[in-house]
Amino acid sequence: MKQSRKDFIVKAHESACEEWKREIEKEFPKLFKEKLVVGKWYKRGGELVVWNGGKTTYGFVNLGGKYHYSNILLFSIIEGAIPATHKEVETALIEEAEKRGLKPLNHRCLRDGLIWEDNIGGAYQFIDKALGIGASIAFEDGKWATITETITKEQAEKELGKTILN
Repeated sequence: MKQSRKDFIVKAHESACEEWKREIEKEFPKLFKEKLVVGKWYKRGGELVVWNGGKTTYGFVNLGGKYHYSNILLFSIIEGAIPATHKEVETALIEEAEKRGLKPLNHRCLRDGLIWEDNIGGAYQFIDKALGIGASIAFEDGKWATITETITKEQAEKELGKTILN
């Protein structure tokens, strides 16, 4: 189809009422098929999933009103998929982090060094595909940080049978 004809159809679609928009979309589905972006979060049915070009991916499945994380989801049928909001993704990630027991200073950061120095107080932050807790990354690109075992100074002194100097 010539570009001028495509432009005409798209312009007619923009000006049409809802009923005729649906008719035009049925007649020319390739022109109106939404293109999904690899790495972006989408909602589809009861899922909140990252598009990975039709390959196995990660995300959340809503079971009984609660999201459950999985890194083996198949997201190949894009019909009905709409972009997820920042808040929807952030809420699901924070709930999962809390369920896993991730807190400031109890996990191995997924990146070297501090990244959000203004967030050292320990709040959760979802920025550009990563969930930070405090100044470290707890989730990024489908990977969760590993919790590191910690003990208090008093527990260490008791186990060692010694006094730790400051």
